[in-house]
Amino acid sequence: MEWILIFIIGCVVGYLISQNT
Repeated sequence: MEWILIFIIGCVVGYLISQNT
């Protein structure tokens, strides 16, 4: 189930980067 955490973290990081653009 570790891939789920990685997936969530990746989505959150990508979202934050998009907002900071």
